[in-house]
Amino acid sequence: MMDLPTIGTLPPAQQHALLSAYYVPSNIDALFADPERSVVALAYAGCGLTTGLSLLPRYRLLSFPYNPDQWPARSGEIPDAGLHRHQWMRLIAARFLEQLRNEPARVQALTSSDHEYLLWLVRRYMGHRPGALWLTDLRQHIAMETWQPLSDAANRGALDQMYGEQVSDLYGQIDEALQVAARLGWQGIYASIDISWADWTSRTSAERNTLLDEVRRILMELTPLQRLRFGVKMGIPRQIVTPQEVKDWVRGRAHVASYEWPLADLHRIATSRLKQSAGESERTTAPIIETLWQRLSADIDSIWEVPVPATAVTLARIAQANAAHDLGLIPEDSLRRQLYEQAAFLRLDPDRNQRRVWRGMAPIELDDTQYRFFEVLWKYRGNYADNQSLMAVAGNSAQNLDKILQRLREAIEPFYKTKDQRDKKEKEKRFLYIERTSNGTRLIKDLCLFS
Repeated sequence: MMDLPTIGTLPPAQQHALLSAYYVPSNIDALFADPERSVVALAYAGCGLTTGLSLLPRYRLLSFPYNPDQWPARSGEIPDAGLHRHQWMRLIAARFLEQLRNEPARVQALTSSDHEYLLWLVRRYMGHRPGALWLTDLRQHIAMETWQPLSDAANRGALDQMYGEQVSDLYGQIDEALQVAARLGWQGIYASIDISWADWTSRTSAERNTLLDEVRRILMELTPLQRLRFGVKMGIPRQIVTPQEVKDWVRGRAHVASYEWPLADLHRIATSRLKQSAGESERTTAPIIETLWQRLSADIDSIWEVPVPATAVTLARIAQANAAHDLGLIPEDSLRRQLYEQAAFLRLDPDRNQRRVWRGMAPIELDDTQYRFFEVLWKYRGNYADNQSLMAVAGNSAQNLDKILQRLREAIEPFYKTKDQRDKKEKEKRFLYIERTSNGTRLIKDLCLFS
């Protein structure tokens, strides 16, 4: 798997070259490629889910991204399935128009009935003005004896009542959309839903509950509307829900699976990346990756909950950066520092009930005082937090303040513990840089690895 989340937007030749060079298929790829089934994949951050979803067009599936920022706006209530379905049909209509405008010769593959349906779809879900613009565009690509009756029907409102809101009408809309898609070269239509781990960890507790409620609503109330070759391909972080919860929601209407990455596959990904960048053989690069993985194994576990393709890509970069040196002679602290600098970004979890900091993809639990203290520093990161605010958390005791800072370092700083006590003061400040002066206390933004 690659660190190229936009690969699906690249030209076919460039996409093929990158996939051939770097891509190792996961156990989910075949499920995503299947035109006849909806899939909900549970994944750890860094597993390559975004890349996998971006490749849906490669499998001749007409996909449309449908992530939380595209979900219907709401005012205090969870939107019903109809509003989501409305959004889906609008996005499908937009994808049809995008393809036909980019490949106008494809218009000839559509029948008169297809043209009527497509015009109705655009007018119904995108608005009359986009419908009028499409009708004007269409005039350039189909015969006048086909276009004129279509235009007349639209002008007298004959297309407006093509479909109602009954379940049978919804099935009819979907079936006609699938028919148009097939004539345009697609094997199926799928909403591509990527619930990203970074987005989830940036939300408050209330926002997470709302998001999870909407995910549940989509899976419980929209998947029954799916037809053969029409549905969802969705990715959800493993930390949010269990496989059984998702299975209960979809009731057998979608396949539920988890990303699995054998260590041998991850080594192959890292070796392939290093081989491509260094221009050396696998025989030379494989031992380098093996050695690096062994030396950094404990730190890998402290950054990622489980090793994933992002781990392999990171190690390949470190190996390439140190290619001019004998890996066995490079001090372990130097390799560790490079690993944390590349992968262990620091986040404060905004869910105050959790009271934790994320170091890379792994959570670090704090007690209430530590969390409230760090919350103040995080709010003003890069600038000084006044000592009065911090002293209030520390019970107005300078001694307590020092103890809280020490416990924070011990909890978050990966270099805090060292056998060489003489170097401890230096090592304990290599990741979490906190400065105390008469101006206040601050997290030094240029040194800490903030996300």
